[in-house]
Amino acid sequence: VTFNGNSQVAVAKPYGSGIGDSYAVYYEGGSLRGVVHTGAAIEAVVYAFTPVVGTRYHVAFTYESGVQKLFLDGALVGSNTTSAALAYDTHPLLIGADINNGALGGTWAGTIGDVRIWNLARSQSEIAADRHRRLIGTETGLVAYYTFDEAFGNAVIDRTGNGLNGTLGGGDPDAM
Repeated sequence: VTFNGNSQVAVAKPYGSGIGDSYAVYYEGGSLRGVVHTGAAIEAVVYAFTPVVGTRYHVAFTYESGVQKLFLDGALVGSNTTSAALAYDTHPLLIGADINNGALGGTWAGTIGDVRIWNLARSQSEIAADRHRRLIGTETGLVAYYTFDEAFGNAVIDRTGNGLNGTLGGGDPDAM
């Protein structure tokens, strides 16, 4: 995601040393966007959207075999194909921000209730059925599940048991 002053990143998995992301979900320029982006071209799924302050939304993004899909409140709101492929390196998953050329930015201006990372592309009916349901953590394909309901401290516990725990603010108290 290229920060342009109004980018707000919900979830990103940075890749490489520039502006690439293995995947990202973000809000920019009046649109909700999802993208697999590891090369020069950004082929994001874009959905024109004006959120209402104080309203909770469920956003999901899937990628499978070059097809990207973006869902809002269980409904498919956009899809496209991309030549990009998922790629991973040692960058951590970021929730509420992204990294561009080594700098943290694109901070999310709102709350995030939970984050679910899957190793498969869920169907629209699965996404719609589970969007209001608290997961158990052992669902097939669920890799990481963050509910942000820890009682104290800055630890974020992965509810799947996979041990992909995190730290609020990356350990920086000023970033929480």
